[in-house]
Amino acid sequence: MKENEDEYKFLGYESHVGEVLDQKQIDMLYDYSNAFISSRVEEALKSTSIDHRWTEYIDVSKLLKVKNEWRKEFNKVLELVGFDREKDDVEKIRCIIAAFI
Repeated sequence: MKENEDEYKFLGYESHVGEVLDQKQIDMLYDYSNAFISSRVEEALKSTSIDHRWTEYIDVSKLLKVKNEWRKEFNKVLELVGFDREKDDVEKIRCIIAAFI
């Protein structure tokens, strides 16, 4: 998949997660996903700092940081269900990440 394109395909990948993981793994994945999003929402609601500076340009260094943070999070998800990004089938990994997101 091309980065920043084809996101809609993840809806289809998620529908196959039952072919990749057993029910215990799926439950762990969804529990982790729920806890992750709950903590992110809580952090956002508690946040009081807003950057009021305006720029017409995207700060690429911040985008790279975000990309790396998501990569680390996705690796945690794969580790949780016993998959290795470097060794396992890309299609299976996409199903797992799709279920997480």
